[in-house]
Amino acid sequence: MKKIRSFLLIALLALPSITFAGKSPFEKLVINTGGFVGKTVFGFLLAIAFLVFVYNVVKFFIIQSDSADSKSKARNHIIYSVAAIVFIIIFWGLTNLLVDSIGLEKSDAVKPDYIDFSP
Repeated sequence: MKKIRSFLLIALLALPSITFAGKSPFEKLVINTGGFVGKTVFGFLLAIAFLVFVYNVVKFFIIQSDSADSKSKARNHIIYSVAAIVFIIIFWGLTNLLVDSIGLEKSDAVKPDYIDFSP
């Protein structure tokens, strides 16, 4: 009985993509989420990591340059922010590699019929 239920569930989930021969709502969700993460989230995280880096460099050289304890804390934060920037760029590249290799990029742009796009 469990096999029949699981088969029916899989068949019902696959039915819209088979019948319409288009992109299923789940596939559109994955494509839109990948686009949002690739374009917005990684850029935002990279900007925050860069601002933390700049703040700690200013703190290290200008604001608290006389205290050894605060300089070591600022140095550690600089190292952590550089590591964060490197990791964000690595994950950004891996995400783009995955999206490009699977073919999840948005290539279904709406093109009006009255404009000729041929060269």
